[in-house]
Amino acid sequence: MKKGFIKLDTSEFNLNHTFSSGQIFRWKKYNSDWVGLCYSSLVALKRIGGYLYYKVEGDIDESKLKEFLGLDQNYEEIKEAICEDPLVKNLYNKYKGLRVLKQNKRECLISYLSVSFNNIKRANQMLENLSKFSNRKLKLGDLQAYDYPTFAELKKINEKTLKKIGYGFRSSYIISLLKKFENDEELEELDKMPTKELEKNLMRIKGVGIKTASCVSLYSYSRFESIPIDRWIAKVLKLFYKDYFSNSILEKFKSNYWEIREVLNKIFNNYGGYAQLFLYKFARDSLKSL
Repeated sequence: MKKGFIKLDTSEFNLNHTFSSGQIFRWKKYNSDWVGLCYSSLVALKRIGGYLYYKVEGDIDESKLKEFLGLDQNYEEIKEAICEDPLVKNLYNKYKGLRVLKQNKRECLISYLSVSFNNIKRANQMLENLSKFSNRKLKLGDLQAYDYPTFAELKKINEKTLKKIGYGFRSSYIISLLKKFENDEELEELDKMPTKELEKNLMRIKGVGIKTASCVSLYSYSRFESIPIDRWIAKVLKLFYKDYFSNSILEKFKSNYWEIREVLNKIFNNYGGYAQLFLYKFARDSLKSL
């Protein structure tokens, strides 16, 4: 087990806001720590004043951990870009320190294939079931979890087995992923592409539409102009951005995705994906009854 302290150069980093925002799976609050998996590691995090205390079992080093947490981002530039909008400025202050994480690409893609037409609780359980096919059981104190399976391990699982562990029709999505990509290196290669081309390549996988592609592009490739748009974001736009979008556009937000994305990136100075996370957390926290 590795452990240490990361000195935080800013007060604008909040574990609770970041890990409760819905952007990542298999993370939970355990006593006063946030604990979860990333980059083939089981990690526990706790903020202590101006420091972040971490415990790690696995491969991730401190530099990669800082990158994962978004601590290497130009947060001042992001803040300036998105806070020109009055609503997001208020949400920035409400959720100060919320960061877009940079997740492992395979882990992120598997996660978003699992949550497709699903809820977060059930997706987490499916991911736990799938991860039991990994040969790496990670232990951190009295906590333990299986790592996400590698491409090689996934290839040993057939569609029938995937259905048995709860994947149902999503089983074919995992099989399609394995047909389109052979290994982690091929997912890394996509990072050389412009954002739209990257997303189109992800959409070659069965079950990956523009929303899922945008999630993976934003949360693992750090393409901050990628904007996942779902019913929560459509609801926020209907209530607070009437000057920019008609109801007819938002009622068919899936077919009008690119038009909506272009406008949002103008509003948020090409950080529309980052602004989206503040809006999404606000919608899930405050607009459930509407």
